[in-house]
Amino acid sequence: MRLYKISLLFILYFFFSTEINAQEHKTYHKSHIFSTALNAEREVWIHLPEDYNNTKKYPVLVVLDAEMYFDLTLDLIENREKYGKFLASIIVGIPNPTMQERSRNMTFSISKVDQKGEKTSRYSVENSGHAKEFFNFMNDELFQFLAKNHSVEKDNFSLLGHSFGGYFALMQSADASTFNKIIAIDPSLWYSDGEVARTLSNAISAIKNRANLEYYIAFQNGAKHNAENARNLIQFLNKNEVKVYSAEFSNENHGSVFLPALVAVLRELGKNVDRAPRQ
Repeated sequence: MRLYKISLLFILYFFFSTEINAQEHKTYHKSHIFSTALNAEREVWIHLPEDYNNTKKYPVLVVLDAEMYFDLTLDLIENREKYGKFLASIIVGIPNPTMQERSRNMTFSISKVDQKGEKTSRYSVENSGHAKEFFNFMNDELFQFLAKNHSVEKDNFSLLGHSFGGYFALMQSADASTFNKIIAIDPSLWYSDGEVARTLSNAISAIKNRANLEYYIAFQNGAKHNAENARNLIQFLNKNEVKVYSAEFSNENHGSVFLPALVAVLRELGKNVDRAPRQ
């Protein structure tokens, strides 16, 4: 009985201390934007640097699929920034209301093929093909909201996406996008039978004219069809002298690759940053 009581007390202590630490660690606040492009209210998560000062201008990193990746991304960036290897930045998370909304908002078309390039009827107008509206929300309304409410460096916006998020990040870069750093982790390059490659190829002249545009593409090679598409896209961008950093990972899968890929990208982004660690 005594052992049971001690174990129960330990579990309760662990639970409450974990909850307290989690609450203390939430260094971001939630805002809401009514989007006319989406005809809906969207929640936005915003983290400001510890030494945030309105007299300074800060780079902005927008994280798609925030409900899955924002906390992890924030943890890694806070560590890098604390030890002088990442610029103090405003980190913005865009969570998805539902998974169906995610699919609708991040795809520009209705794919007739699946990840293996085989025919599928999985995608329809109900769950796909509305990314243009989401692009207008991200590129116009979100940008205006951030510029109005925070001290942002307007020519230093990065967009981070995984899977469909990576596909969306790459696709929107072919348009007149606010984002000049595109971070695509295991992007769904198979979607619509290679739609990303065709779109960037058609827009290559405009892409090359954007001198500050940079791509960061990291992927796992377990999905052979998608990995081949990634290698071909990277080769195409290199051939056209577009700035692109790439990383390929073995022994990872579509979900597990996010962590090592993000670490590699953050190291690349911070390779020329060398400030004294924060006290």
